[in-house]
Amino acid sequence: MRKFKLAACLTAAAMMILSLGRTPAAQASQADLSPAAVQTNSANYYAYLPNHSIYFVDAGEGFAWAYRAIDYLAGGGVVSGVGDHLFAPGKPITRADFMVMLYRAYDMSDYSRTATFSDVPADAYYAEAVGAAETLGIAAGSSGQFLPEQEITRQDAMVFLKRTLDLTGLQFGTGSLAGYTDTAKVSDYAAEAVSALSWANIISGSGDSLLNPEKPITRAEMAALLYRALHLSSDGIYVHRPELVNVCIGDTIYTDVQIIDYKEEEPYQGLVRCLTFYQNGDGYFIELGGAEEIDQQVTYEGGRLTVDGKVMALSSDVVCVDVSPYSTLDAPVSTGGHYQTARVATLGELVTEIYYQA
Repeated sequence: MRKFKLAACLTAAAMMILSLGRTPAAQASQADLSPAAVQTNSANYYAYLPNHSIYFVDAGEGFAWAYRAIDYLAGGGVVSGVGDHLFAPGKPITRADFMVMLYRAYDMSDYSRTATFSDVPADAYYAEAVGAAETLGIAAGSSGQFLPEQEITRQDAMVFLKRTLDLTGLQFGTGSLAGYTDTAKVSDYAAEAVSALSWANIISGSGDSLLNPEKPITRAEMAALLYRALHLSSDGIYVHRPELVNVCIGDTIYTDVQIIDYKEEEPYQGLVRCLTFYQNGDGYFIELGGAEEIDQQVTYEGGRLTVDGKVMALSSDVVCVDVSPYSTLDAPVSTGGHYQTARVATLGELVTEIYYQA
């Protein structure tokens, strides 16, 4: 069971086509944050830093380079799974689904028109996205067709993304592709886009000094590509920021949270003491203490919660979480059954979160 509040939202710059005069998307105010977010220096409050996707069970091991991007986009409503909490990160993405992702990420809803492509039915789930992309000059087909169900190649994805970014008013330079051994495979129509995205650090090849321009792009690769595009500086450059992490507090997921006093050698994963957590105009910020074991002996019988032998009061909106996989529970459970140990978070004298581990 997975029930989350989606506190994360895409940045204002990412959610609009700047040159078309859009209004920036509203950011969450402090009043929208969970109770933890307005508390500081609480000795018994915690944050959970995942080393896998919170939304999708198959975006974990083997996708360390992509799961934060996937969750960022999922929290912003840009991507969705394929059912049963699966993302299918290694599966190629279709041209239709790629356009849907661009449509959502850059909020093209005001530009939806009926697509002129003969193979885009008006009632298809992707029809509005393709229509908007055609109106804006992003989508182009072949012989009157868009080929929506066809897997999109890496170079075509770059072309469509570059056309989208051109509408934001960002200016791109010419990047060197000298480090790649297969640049001769890049089609003439895609060369400018590939070069520009390389200059912007949006693309970095697929390993072994290869661009693989003619290969299909996977869903995980597309998520990483789009995440970088949505995080460009005003100069049009993406800079990797390891201090930005995804954080779970109870049933609320926050993405792009900046760790205060980030230390490169720290693992930053698992249940960690939360000293300070707040939001300002620059985003979310968190100050962390040491890691915490989920090892308290907790029982819950007859509506009474006992933690290491001490009876504790529950807040009226207490949140109960199983961290493996991260999902909310309907109510506290007795450790005499499936769950053996827990760690409780408190604000004042009340237990507000209970973190279980199977």
